[in-house]
Amino acid sequence: MEIGVLNPAMLWGLLALSLPVIAHLLSRRKFDVVKWGAMQFLQLRKKTRRRVRLEELLLLLLRMAVIAILVYALSRPFERGLFSTPPTVSRDLVFILDGSYSMGWEGKDQTPHAAGVQWIHRTLETLKPQDTVALLDAREQVRPLVDFASTDRSFVQKRLAEIAPPSGTSNLPAAAARAMQILSTTNNVSREVVILTDSQRLPWKVDDVFQWTRFDDLRKQADINAAVWMVDLVGEDVRERVNYAVDRLELSREMTVPGFPIKIATTVHQSGGTQTRRQVYLEVNGQRLKEKTLAVNLPPNGEANVVFEHTFPVAGSHVLSVTLDGDHLPGDDRSDAAVVVSPGVPVLIVDGAPSLDPPRSESFFVRMAFLAVGKSAWVVPTTIAARDFTSKSLEGQRCVFLMNVAQLSDAQLTALHDYVAQGNGLILAPGDQVDTAAFNKLAATPAGQWLPATLGKSRVAEQLGLGPARVDSDNLEAPWLQRFRKSEKGIDLWEARFSRWWELKPMAVAAEQEASSPAPYTVMKLDNGDPFVLGRNVGKGVVLQFAGPLDGDWGTLIGRNDFVPFLHEMVFAVAASRTGRNVDVGVPLTTPIPADWPDQLAIDGPDGKPLSVEVVGKGPERVARSPATTLPGVYRLHPEGPNAAEEVFVVHSDRAESDLTGLAATDREFLGKDGRVQFAAKPADLSAKAVDRTSRNEMWWLLLLSLLALLIFETLMTRRLVRGGHAVLEPQPA
Repeated sequence: MEIGVLNPAMLWGLLALSLPVIAHLLSRRKFDVVKWGAMQFLQLRKKTRRRVRLEELLLLLLRMAVIAILVYALSRPFERGLFSTPPTVSRDLVFILDGSYSMGWEGKDQTPHAAGVQWIHRTLETLKPQDTVALLDAREQVRPLVDFASTDRSFVQKRLAEIAPPSGTSNLPAAAARAMQILSTTNNVSREVVILTDSQRLPWKVDDVFQWTRFDDLRKQADINAAVWMVDLVGEDVRERVNYAVDRLELSREMTVPGFPIKIATTVHQSGGTQTRRQVYLEVNGQRLKEKTLAVNLPPNGEANVVFEHTFPVAGSHVLSVTLDGDHLPGDDRSDAAVVVSPGVPVLIVDGAPSLDPPRSESFFVRMAFLAVGKSAWVVPTTIAARDFTSKSLEGQRCVFLMNVAQLSDAQLTALHDYVAQGNGLILAPGDQVDTAAFNKLAATPAGQWLPATLGKSRVAEQLGLGPARVDSDNLEAPWLQRFRKSEKGIDLWEARFSRWWELKPMAVAAEQEASSPAPYTVMKLDNGDPFVLGRNVGKGVVLQFAGPLDGDWGTLIGRNDFVPFLHEMVFAVAASRTGRNVDVGVPLTTPIPADWPDQLAIDGPDGKPLSVEVVGKGPERVARSPATTLPGVYRLHPEGPNAAEEVFVVHSDRAESDLTGLAATDREFLGKDGRVQFAAKPADLSAKAVDRTSRNEMWWLLLLSLLALLIFETLMTRRLVRGGHAVLEPQPA
């Protein structure tokens, strides 16, 4: 037998028991007694006086009992086990179905995800009409399918039938916290959260103290404690599972041009198993390229690196995929990435020292590098003098070069900031024409605080007693720079020598700037440790600041064979920031809209369902924007109607989901601490525990009936005492 209360805070009301006692003591007033002859005949007999005192005491206790019963009734007392009647208490349930791709394991007749769907259907059939149900799809971002307490079983079953296939990873503590928030709005006295999962350790986030502290706080704040059950849909017989997985793709660039090769790198993993050999395939827009097939040897619990190279013949939006032959876990047998193939990247070159003799101008070598591939039109350059540069010059350009520009006005700098923040690229190449004092002063103003660095002293290798500086090849970490490492064949970028360069001093970043303009970072540095190129993300775009000009005055970079591909790779890298085609779960999809597209657009998600599209801006500045993404996979933006062109996006998830390690004993101990999560080995076990939990009977209604009876009795007793004329005993002498 168990007896308790559901609202213990109301028991503080028992302090009110002192009120009748205080009132009784105050009524026993003391006053002077004046004796007179006939008074002795009015005094009560001893027996009558005892009876009156007893009646007063009984009335006092009766009034205290009224207060005690009222307080106890408000605390909602219950009992369990005293009566053998079947439970009649209504229940509020929130089902959480793990939607991670490990739930798609096909090693049995039925996947855990399908088993979870069936389990919920069976449970819905056993509920009473007054029971309520909510349904959450646990992914990396919680997807509420039914985010309120519903008694409409057909609606819940319909939403369950529409659930997306398992993909990505999941966050069970976040889903459980969301369930607690839903239960805080319900009215039934029995509240339960049912988590259906495969007992994989990863989604429980047992090392995330913040998430579990938040969950515990929500439990403590609830007026009725909710039970949290975990249903294991896999069991103990498949803890050792052999699995092959493809890691996230790493592209040398997300934007390219026809005829310019792109490199695709990834890692293939094996969990468990024995020494084996696997075929790895490259697909373009879902079509497998037979000539792009590699074979890798995988040791037990080992991995192998894979690199493909592909050249797109025409412009367009494409999906690159690296795939494996199918195994029991298809969710990680492929990895996708989106690539934009542009017909030609428009670039603006602002010349700080134009000359009638072209080779003497600051922009000559950069412009000739872009024209060197002539007919391919990989980059379409436009050159203007610095004095002619205005905000209108930026229209239609994807990248801007400032070539040894002496100084900029506030208006020019503000225009450049807005231009970069929209997702474009800016490259600063300061030389001997730059007014360092004016540049640094402008960088200190609000208009220039987004720049990567201020300029220090001009460092001359000869004056420093050093030989010419070279690029530090071992620290070329950016994907677009890795092809220029010294270890690669035929590379000579690292051989470029620099006799002079500016000292770059990274800009300090205030806390309020972190969101829009994070701290600068080193892109390239010289072998003496000085930074050669600093980068900084500004809004959706990128700024790269060199330590010297891109001509032959201070170095021999222009004489290297890699100078032309280096410039192209740099342009493609900074211009690709605007595309935003490869993002993580939770990030909205944003992209410029082609000029010939209408405003009526649609985005198809990986589950085949359309997403709403918001079109912002007008004319060439139009941008399409979707809500925050909740599912990983391929998304397709297109005009409404059949056979329309499309732009593709890929939303990535955490590939750590391929780690199928189950919950250890210590993990279960952590989850079960203080009744946080209760484990059910089988669905039948949960049903039995749920029946036991709902078998408690509340007694507040019985107490209220008793309270009514006591109030009637107290009223009758008070009237009897008053009519008897003995409201006050003989006076107490003062």
